[in-house]
Amino acid sequence: AKGKAYLKVPVSQSNNARHITFSFGGDVTGIESVSASTPTTDSYYNMAGQRVINPSHGLYIKNGKKIYIK
Repeated sequence: AKGKAYLKVPVSQSNNARHITFSFGGDVTGIESVSASTPTTDSYYNMAGQRVINPSHGLYIKNGKKIYIK
Protein backbone atom coordinates (compact mmCIF):
# COMPACT_ATOMS: atom_id res chain seq x y z
CA ALA A 1 0.00 0.00 0.00
CA LYS A 2 1.21 3.50 -0.75
CA GLY A 3 2.82 5.27 2.21
CA LYS A 4 3.03 2.14 4.38
CA ALA A 5 5.74 -0.37 5.14
CA TYR A 6 5.45 -3.80 6.67
CA LEU A 7 8.12 -5.92 8.30
CA LYS A 8 7.58 -9.62 8.93
CA VAL A 9 9.44 -10.58 12.09
CA PRO A 10 10.03 -14.28 12.70
CA VAL A 11 9.49 -15.46 16.28
CA SER A 12 11.85 -18.17 17.47
CA GLN A 13 10.48 -21.03 19.55
CA SER A 14 13.11 -20.64 22.30
CA ASN A 15 12.82 -16.89 22.77
CA ASN A 16 9.58 -14.92 22.38
CA ALA A 17 11.30 -11.55 22.89
CA ARG A 18 11.45 -9.28 19.84
CA HIS A 19 14.04 -6.62 19.19
CA ILE A 20 14.00 -4.51 16.05
CA THR A 21 16.52 -1.83 15.14
CA PHE A 22 16.10 0.64 12.28
CA SER A 23 18.99 2.53 10.73
CA PHE A 24 18.49 5.27 8.17
CA GLY A 25 22.12 5.77 7.26
CA GLY A 26 22.84 8.60 9.70
CA ASP A 27 20.72 11.16 7.86
CA VAL A 28 19.05 13.49 10.32
CA THR A 29 15.94 15.40 9.37
CA GLY A 30 13.87 17.81 11.36
CA ILE A 31 12.59 21.33 11.74
CA GLU A 32 15.30 23.94 11.23
CA SER A 33 13.50 26.96 12.70
CA VAL A 34 10.08 28.15 13.73
CA SER A 35 8.68 31.59 13.08
CA ALA A 36 5.49 32.97 14.54
CA SER A 37 3.58 35.98 13.40
CA THR A 38 1.54 38.15 15.70
CA PRO A 39 -2.13 37.88 14.73
CA THR A 40 -3.97 41.08 13.96
CA THR A 41 -6.72 42.18 16.31
CA ASP A 42 -9.41 41.41 13.75
CA SER A 43 -8.39 37.77 13.23
CA TYR A 44 -11.03 35.12 13.82
CA TYR A 45 -10.25 31.47 14.59
CA ASN A 46 -12.56 28.47 14.64
CA MET A 47 -12.60 25.99 17.53
CA ALA A 48 -9.90 23.90 15.79
CA GLY A 49 -7.54 26.90 15.90
CA GLN A 50 -7.68 27.60 12.17
CA ARG A 51 -7.79 31.20 10.99
CA VAL A 52 -11.11 32.13 9.36
CA ILE A 53 -11.08 34.97 6.84
CA ASN A 54 -14.86 35.52 6.48
CA PRO A 55 -16.64 34.15 9.56
CA SER A 56 -20.31 33.31 9.17
CA HIS A 57 -22.64 32.27 11.99
CA GLY A 58 -21.10 30.11 14.70
CA LEU A 59 -18.61 30.08 17.55
CA TYR A 60 -15.19 31.71 17.01
CA ILE A 61 -12.20 32.98 18.95
CA LYS A 62 -11.20 36.64 18.60
CA ASN A 63 -8.51 38.30 20.74
CA GLY A 64 -8.37 35.20 22.95
CA LYS A 65 -12.10 35.33 23.76
CA LYS A 66 -14.93 33.13 22.49
CA ILE A 67 -17.57 34.98 20.52
CA TYR A 68 -20.79 33.80 18.88
CA ILE A 69 -21.88 35.30 15.57
CA LYS A 70 -25.63 34.97 14.87
